[in-house]
Amino acid sequence: MKLLYPILKFSVVTLVAFGFYCPANLQAQQEAQYSQYMVNYFTLNPGVAGTGENTEIKVGLRSQWAGFEGAPKTGYFTIQGALNRVNSSDITKHKSKKYVKQFNPHGYHSLGGYIYHDATGPISRSALYGAYAYNIALANSLRASLGAYVGLKQFRVDGSRLQFFDPNDPLQAGQSEIVPDASLGLWMYSNKFYLGASIHQVMGNSLDVFNNAEGGDALQRHYFFTAGVNVRLSNEWYWVPSVLVRMVNPVPTSFDINSKIKFKDLLWGAASYRKDDAVILMAGFTLNGNIDVSYSYDITNSAIQSYSRGTHEIVVGLRLKNRPKTHNPSDFW
Repeated sequence: MKLLYPILKFSVVTLVAFGFYCPANLQAQQEAQYSQYMVNYFTLNPGVAGTGENTEIKVGLRSQWAGFEGAPKTGYFTIQGALNRVNSSDITKHKSKKYVKQFNPHGYHSLGGYIYHDATGPISRSALYGAYAYNIALANSLRASLGAYVGLKQFRVDGSRLQFFDPNDPLQAGQSEIVPDASLGLWMYSNKFYLGASIHQVMGNSLDVFNNAEGGDALQRHYFFTAGVNVRLSNEWYWVPSVLVRMVNPVPTSFDINSKIKFKDLLWGAASYRKDDAVILMAGFTLNGNIDVSYSYDITNSAIQSYSRGTHEIVVGLRLKNRPKTHNPSDFW
């Protein structure tokens, strides 16, 4: 049956705000959304695995639309790094400047893992993925990495948080379904720019969590396109403007425009505009060269701005050294 029949235990305003989470539009909202993807592009693109100097562990927590009962809440854990990148003595040196521009001309393998849980009212989704990427040099200062996530995704409805016209409705006991899932991603980068393209839910499996007599809902493919440039303002300051485009049927194409200012590898601040949704302010810092902490606040500018107290997100990361003096241009982002 369609989830339209149960009555959510929310206010009318909340129902309007969460209307797009109902099954009629479920296929449009099957992927978790993050504001701080700039500090962890691996959540968008498996090709990012191993492109940095370090093995990176990151944990993110997001509370969307504060003030609404049952508002979206998301948590994730990622780990990714290179397996066999060579030492700096084997890296071809192209230019001698303060900021090292050294590249491994040989290909190398990377592995990673990605776990997330996202809940909106009675509807939740969880995923567990392993990731693999292969990284090659295209030119002296240009590399490309092709990667994939492969794993399982679970969708669940908590019947205890719903009310029903039919007291015998089997959905009261709750429903869940697990399906295999995969994503593909390509990441091209140097120390001056990056380009990325990824496809999530490439398998297009269908699921029927709601016992719909008309058949299940398909997992729609989500397309993400990213691009950014690294502008050196001085020996210590960098400006990184970037853009993210999201495409998924049947939702209109959306995009983010981002502007990030970075001081060495110590502090950064950024602002982002998400089309028809929010203005986002964020900042972060690095401790001891291996602990990253960042926070963002979304100022909602959609129809629910009068009711929402914004969205909060925090990301904490740990950098584990792969090998000493091994450099990669991705670290400049």
